[in-house]
Amino acid sequence: MTFDDAIRILKKHIGDCDSPFFLFESWLDTTLELVDKICGRASTQYMNFISLRSEFRVSKIGQNPNQLQKLENTYKYRSKQQLSGIIEQLQEERNQANIRQQEEQGRHAIEKQQADQKKKELIERQIAFNEESKRQQKQIQQEKRPNKKMFFNNGKTYVIGISLFWAVLIPSLTVITSAAYFIGNTKYDIDKNNLVEENTLLKNQNEVYKETSLKDSLTIRALQKRINHLDSLSRTTWN
Repeated sequence: MTFDDAIRILKKHIGDCDSPFFLFESWLDTTLELVDKICGRASTQYMNFISLRSEFRVSKIGQNPNQLQKLENTYKYRSKQQLSGIIEQLQEERNQANIRQQEEQGRHAIEKQQADQKKKELIERQIAFNEESKRQQKQIQQEKRPNKKMFFNNGKTYVIGISLFWAVLIPSLTVITSAAYFIGNTKYDIDKNNLVEENTLLKNQNEVYKETSLKDSLTIRALQKRINHLDSLSRTTWN
């Protein structure tokens, strides 16, 4: 049930008091059912109407018709006041809920705007990256590959064929790579041996520490038993 539905039902129920077929006690029972549905049976509003109905039932005992009519008008006024208070409370809660909803919508709108901005920036960077890649590829394609390589020695320029250039370069790279691989493996083996030795040393130290701790614990227990025994003897002697 929404706030608007609850407010509309309670206002209509208050208007039923002016009906020509109005029966106050029946109307009060219906009021309790409505308050239970809207506020809950454990609510203060429901308990207030329970008390009001009990008071009315006790007060009407022994009343003549004129007195009973005045009594019903009094309790009808009190009931309408309590219902009006519930309506005001529901209106306030509805307003607070609307404010929270507006704040939530505003927060979602800001988050969506930020997400859209990040997405736009990402697309722009991607487009710029693609354009730069195309430009570099085009530049590479336009460059002419030389058929010969040149090198300098003592101010003189020498030209060698491309086949000779690669024939010299590839073996050199192979030797350099092999040497780097051998050096890396050697360093790895040294580091591994150092770690194994450190690990063995730590294990030995840990075993020594455990033995020492166990001996200390046994010594403390023996002393404690001795103290308890002497204390028991002392008490026996004193008694």
